[in-house]
Amino acid sequence: MKSVLITLGRLPKGLDIVRSFHRAGWRVIIADPACDHLSRVSNHVTKTYQVPPPAAHSQKYLGALREIIKTESIDLIVPVSEEIMYVSLLAEESQLQPLLFCMNHHLIHRAHHKGNFIALCQELCLTVPETAKADTIDAFEIAHKGPFITKPLHSCAGDRVNLHDQGSTYPPDPERLVQRRIIGSEVSTCSLARKGKRQATCIYRGTLIGGTVAVGFERIENDAVMHWVDHFIAATEWTGFISFDFILDEEGTPYAIECNPRTTSGIHFLKMLISPVPFLTRRMK
Repeated sequence: MKSVLITLGRLPKGLDIVRSFHRAGWRVIIADPACDHLSRVSNHVTKTYQVPPPAAHSQKYLGALREIIKTESIDLIVPVSEEIMYVSLLAEESQLQPLLFCMNHHLIHRAHHKGNFIALCQELCLTVPETAKADTIDAFEIAHKGPFITKPLHSCAGDRVNLHDQGSTYPPDPERLVQRRIIGSEVSTCSLARKGKRQATCIYRGTLIGGTVAVGFERIENDAVMHWVDHFIAATEWTGFISFDFILDEEGTPYAIECNPRTTSGIHFLKMLISPVPFLTRRMK
């Protein structure tokens, strides 16, 4: 029986992955900084380990993962959420790289950085809003062309995102971006890919909003969004989970506003998770 290490157990998306591997006949091991977490009490989990928090103690965290991989004879490592920013560093070790189901550390960080993600999409000729660092002339020009937003280079759940009218003033903070505001509807995606080929994608939109985040969702179909996602995955030869947020303008053109190089709540729509093994294990061969 093969063993998989899931590097997060406290969120429902982690539990979905846990259940999928168990149904497929795998031993499921979890590593999570929390002592008590959602997946700990699941009968689909063989064993759970409490590890140091990666953001505060990255080297201790990676050391703990190495020990678990050795002790439990791990065959596959599946990062789930933000911890992927650190787990991906294990790929620098030749004996661990084949076990990781994720992209290389450099590309993950480039996609996670909101400014660098926009630049990457522009290189790939994919539609994104005009964006610039807030302390540049380009940002000033964006702000005077029409409505715009300002946001941090790194944030989540709409944290510190501000809406502005055309010509409004804003702090020239180099750690923030000025971005043309696309007027339209917001949709999100969650995909699973392997070597540049999409294995599964769901497109969904919020139906119930709490503050700046959606807490209820419905799945939708959109060919333009799916084409955008396929282009990105193929051009980057992506392997692993990847998620995007889009604004659809009045003509239906999708503009990507940010990327989460990991799973999101959209994973709950992926029927393919019922049996993840066929496309995950092919990577191991």
